[in-house]
Amino acid sequence: MKCLNIISLFLLSFIILNCSKDTSSTNEPDTEEIAEPTLEEPKQEIYFTLDVDKHYQTEGNQDNWIILHDAQGILLDYLAFENGEQLIFQKRSDSIPDSFSVTLLKVQFKNSDTCIGDATHDIETFPDIAKGSRWSVPNKGVFISENATTEAIGKFKLIVSDIPGNDGFQLFNSSSISTPRIDYPASGTVIPNASKTAMRLEFHPMDLFENTNYLVSIMDEDLNLKHKFFESPKLDEVVTFNFNEFQQYDSYAYLPPFPPNLSNIFRLVGQIKGENRKHDLGYLILQQINTDVQNPLPLGFLDQFDYYETLLHINFENFNYSYLRNGPKPEIIFPDEPVLDIANTEIANFEMSTDFEYIRKENAWRSPNSDTCSYTSWRIYSEKSNYPKNLKVPQSITDQYELLQINDLELHNSRFFIQSDSYHDFISNKFEVTPSTKVIEQYTTEIISIFHAE
Repeated sequence: MKCLNIISLFLLSFIILNCSKDTSSTNEPDTEEIAEPTLEEPKQEIYFTLDVDKHYQTEGNQDNWIILHDAQGILLDYLAFENGEQLIFQKRSDSIPDSFSVTLLKVQFKNSDTCIGDATHDIETFPDIAKGSRWSVPNKGVFISENATTEAIGKFKLIVSDIPGNDGFQLFNSSSISTPRIDYPASGTVIPNASKTAMRLEFHPMDLFENTNYLVSIMDEDLNLKHKFFESPKLDEVVTFNFNEFQQYDSYAYLPPFPPNLSNIFRLVGQIKGENRKHDLGYLILQQINTDVQNPLPLGFLDQFDYYETLLHINFENFNYSYLRNGPKPEIIFPDEPVLDIANTEIANFEMSTDFEYIRKENAWRSPNSDTCSYTSWRIYSEKSNYPKNLKVPQSITDQYELLQINDLELHNSRFFIQSDSYHDFISNKFEVTPSTKVIEQYTTEIISIFHAE
């Protein structure tokens, strides 16, 4: 009986062990049912497109290149291009930087009698261009106004008498006659009166346009700026006015006395509300060229003008200053001489600082002994913080042009935009956004230019 119990216990243990093995085997996963993960290959992605206008290259003796670098100066791609082409740049999506620089190289071969065998090389670089950008070269919105000026039907003469003063040169420099589409600085004859206290200004024969308003603006020797409108006279008519008939402008501002300078020019133009802005150049209020007047100059404004175009350019001994405004009345303050500290003049590692604030800048390098027949220039546009580093033109390009002097370039000049659109708006307006051909945008641009090499 005891033996039977032992045998029964052995059989029971055997059965339990087998059941345990069966259970564990059913819980094991089926290796044939597990799918291996598949890694997708990075796709090709377009990161930049260049549309070249069919009229971009006006001459057949020109080569054009576009070169792309990342922010560290690593070459991404480069291509030659011609009129009417569309260039598409694409790479694997995992190898495209968020931004990059675009460099345009234009080589023009000279064929004139005085420049046989010569070539000019113009390079421009624009950093911090966003992935996915699309440019037009030139911008398809670049607008050349049609010549809508009506033909002159003949001539007439204008004489203004009793203008106070006896300085004929200053009178010529401060007098003008204009229509909305053309202006004429004074030219003709100045005749002083017997006591030399007043002058008569006889303009050279002027173009006569039908149904046109003319504006005469004159500043006398005492710096009184006055004006007079008149309608189209008759053919060959001699129109005469006394300066006492001229009116004061509705309001005045004053241009500060010019600091000592090498040369200068100032123009103030006003436009009447409702004129066709597509072709309207405005009425010339005051023009001064190389004035040496040491007193504030009056600037006249009329309520009927809804905007003004102001141009001021002064060449100082060590820098130039420019002010351009289209819109409200100008607000001009002459700058102090700028201080510039340049730590490195090489294109690849250029470093500089200034004692003034600016929005964007342009730095230009030029080959030594340049002339109109043969030169190399490289202009780089940037903000303070996005100047491109380690830029190089691929050797396969430089090998094609024996007159290309990349290694000999010297820092030539810098332009600092004190007032202007932002860098990215500048890029957009230059290459991307089609500007309106009918609306004149308001803007103010103030520039300090410094020349580094003579």
